[in-house]
Amino acid sequence: MPLQQDIKIMLKIFNLQPKNALHKWALLFSLTLIMPLAYADKHRFEILFGGDTAFAKSYHDNYIQYGKTHILAEKGYEYTIKRLIPMMDRADYVILNLETAITDLRKSEFTDKAYLHYEDPAVAPYLLKRYGVDAVSLANNHALDFAEEGLMHTLQHLKKHDIAVFGAGLTAGQAAAPHIKSFNIDGKIFQMAVIGSFEYRKKYDKQYRFYASGNKPGSNVLSIPETRRQIAQIKAKYPDAFILMYPHWGKNYAWKNDRQTEIAHALIDAGADLILGHGSHKIQEIKQYKGKWIIYSLGNFLFNTPGGFQRLNAEPYGMAAMLELTKKSHGFAIHVNLYPIFSDNRMTDFQPYFLSKDEAETFLKAMQEKSPELELRLRQDKTMATGKYYIQLPVDA
Repeated sequence: MPLQQDIKIMLKIFNLQPKNALHKWALLFSLTLIMPLAYADKHRFEILFGGDTAFAKSYHDNYIQYGKTHILAEKGYEYTIKRLIPMMDRADYVILNLETAITDLRKSEFTDKAYLHYEDPAVAPYLLKRYGVDAVSLANNHALDFAEEGLMHTLQHLKKHDIAVFGAGLTAGQAAAPHIKSFNIDGKIFQMAVIGSFEYRKKYDKQYRFYASGNKPGSNVLSIPETRRQIAQIKAKYPDAFILMYPHWGKNYAWKNDRQTEIAHALIDAGADLILGHGSHKIQEIKQYKGKWIIYSLGNFLFNTPGGFQRLNAEPYGMAAMLELTKKSHGFAIHVNLYPIFSDNRMTDFQPYFLSKDEAETFLKAMQEKSPELELRLRQDKTMATGKYYIQLPVDA
C-alpha cells in the first residue's frame, strides 16, 4: 500500500485531524508506537475464534439522517475495537465471522431486506489485518447483501490485504472449500480444517439467491450430506486433521432451537471434532455430544449496531473462543477457553469489553442454567490485564 494512502487510512481510523504536515507525521509516528506487535509463545499456541463481526458503517451512515451520532466518524474505528485488541494481539492466529460486504456499492437489488451491511473498502480490511485477523468466514446472511457483485468486491478487498476467506466463493466448490491450516508448534505439526456454512433459509435461497451453486457465486449452504462427504475427504487426505465446524445459524437474540441441536449432532456423527457456532448475536448453550463440544453461538465479537438485547430481554453477552494448543509427547493437549464479552452497545457506548468478575459470574449463572448437566466454572487468567475470566473446556481430539 502506498505510504500516502497508508497515512490517510490511519488518520481516518483514529479520527485524528492534523493541523499541518509536521503534525501529521508526528501523529503517524505516535500511532506506530501504540500498534500491537505480533508475538509467539513457544510454550503454547492460541487460535482465536470470534463470532459476529461488523464495523457497521452502513448503520452509522443511516443514523446521521436522524440526527444520531456517527460513532465511526466522530470517534474513529479504533474506538470501537480497542478493548478487544489485547486478546487479538495475544492470539497467534485469528478467525472471525465477517458479517458484511466490503464494497462501495450503496444500492442493493434486495430492497425488501431489512438490513443491508456494507463497510468502507479503504478502512475495514486494512484495520482487520492491522489487528491480526488472518481469516474470515463469509458464510452468513449479510455477505451477499449487495448480490454477487458485492461479494466479488469483498473477496477482492480481503485478498488485497492477505486475509484468507472461506465459506463463500465464486463457485460452489470455492464456497464449500474448508480453511486448512498447518501450524508448527515447537517442532510438531497441528493441522486444522475449518468449515464455514450458513444454515438453509428458504427466503435466502429463492428470493435473495445467497447460496453458491455450480458456477454461481454465493455462500456455502449447511448441508449434512455434503458435510459428511467433505469431512470424509479431509480425513482421507489429512488423517490427523482437527475438524472444526463454524456454522451461522439460529434465531437472533434467542437460545438454540431444536433444529440446531439436530444439525449439530449430525455434524459430530459425520466426524467433526468441535462446533463453534455464530449468528444469534448473543450467547447460546454449551453442550457435549459423544464427547465433543458444541458451543451453539459465540454471539457478537465486534458488531457496531445498537442491537436488540434490551428490547428482547436477551443476555447481553458474546464470547471469544481461544483454542489453546500445547505440545505433548504424543499429539497435543487441546482446550477451548471461552472469554465472555459484554456486547450490548447501548450500555457500552459501542465499546464491547471482557467481563469483570461480578459480570462474569452473572454470565456463568446464565450458562449453568441452560446446561445444568455440565460442571461449568470460571477460571482466572492472570496473564491478562483484561479478559481475565473464562470457561475452559478440555477437548479430546
